[in-house]
Amino acid sequence: MNPSDLRKGLVTSLLTIALATGVGAYGTFAYFNDTEESTSNVFSSGTLDLALDSPDSVDAFVGADNFAPGDAENGTLFLENKGSISSYDGDGHNVSLSLAVSLDQQDADGATTDMASYLELTELTYGANDLTSEVADANENGRTDLADLAASNVTDLEDPGSAGRDLAVTVDFAEDAGNDLQGDSVDATFAFTLEQR
Repeated sequence: MNPSDLRKGLVTSLLTIALATGVGAYGTFAYFNDTEESTSNVFSSGTLDLALDSPDSVDAFVGADNFAPGDAENGTLFLENKGSISSYDGDGHNVSLSLAVSLDQQDADGATTDMASYLELTELTYGANDLTSEVADANENGRTDLADLAASNVTDLEDPGSAGRDLAVTVDFAEDAGNDLQGDSVDATFAFTLEQR
């Protein structure tokens, strides 16, 4: 082999090695980087917790024994939102309260009774708001009575908030109640629902 061919072969080999080394080195270059993490991004739900005469009482707040036409009975129930979601928490929440009343009427003779239509609601207030105007005269007897309240649920009342509000009820036994109501009874259940809208 002549020295010129040997030099050409050596130069070609060196160039091939240099080129391969350069390509490999170029492929392994790394630039600086930095990675950070934002942790503990937790979403936990809030609560609505309606308390009645705190702590949560489910006992009667209005009623009467030996109720006779012309008698009146009143009661007050304190409602409070003890949850973490409120219309007043500054987070733009809109929480409202609704009231639904169900009746279980018992006739002393085992027949049906309409005693609730003779139990006139002369006061039905929530906080400073008179609710009697929101109850339609469903039985068309000219008065706002317990039967009417059961027929027309009251909705969109203001959130009682953590400060709470009173629901005040006064029930008058109408004087025009007939003899057939003697010994009858009405068991009223007041159901309150607090909801975010």
